[in-house]
Amino acid sequence: MSGLEDMDEREALAADQILHQAAFAANTFERFGQLDFASRCDLVADLSIDRLRSKKFLLIELRSGLLPQLRQHIISLKQALWHPNSVLSNPTCILKFVIETQPKLEMTLDRILWIISDIIRGRIETRNQTNDQHFKEFKPYVLRGLDSSIRNGLRSALNFFFDVCRQLAKQVVFPGIKQTYTETSVDKLLESIECVVRWSKGSELHYIYDQWKLGVQSFDYTLHTLLVGCQPQKRILQRTRL
Repeated sequence: MSGLEDMDEREALAADQILHQAAFAANTFERFGQLDFASRCDLVADLSIDRLRSKKFLLIELRSGLLPQLRQHIISLKQALWHPNSVLSNPTCILKFVIETQPKLEMTLDRILWIISDIIRGRIETRNQTNDQHFKEFKPYVLRGLDSSIRNGLRSALNFFFDVCRQLAKQVVFPGIKQTYTETSVDKLLESIECVVRWSKGSELHYIYDQWKLGVQSFDYTLHTLLVGCQPQKRILQRTRL
């Protein structure tokens, strides 16, 4: 009888440890969603080319080291958490991996924010400068795009992703609760990371292409609206079928 009691106690202890790990992972993801991406300086940023060129090594670290690391962390967490049945059937290993990955992810994010705050210390004023081709990756509008892609685009995508991860981790604690997870959060985040990479390279090509694509999409929508408006009978027939 004592052996059965010992086994029950060990199983109860193991179950309690899993619940604690799941809650810890979920709370950590919730904390990640509250990371401060805002600039802490409201002064006009010093964009003198000599100072910026002295920071070029930081831009290289961001583009070639930190952003690929961030991308890998996201993919690893997706592979671990995006299969609810696996999480429930083997929670110990998966939660251990997630908890080990979280501080690495936090360090990567902290370094990214440190770098963007060091390169761009303050707000960037809007300029219509045309003689800045020698600035290359440090053109004012490129820096504005880089700053916005991190503090706005990347922040928003990360918050969405962390909220989904939090829900997936909590399903171990509350398996009966329906979880709302989706591939969209991962796709959106990976696109945001790629956007930061493009801005960090300082090339106008992606900017021109993106604007062209938006223009084509807008034209397609306008054309479609006009065609539908020119064929009211067809529109009525389509509504009738629905």
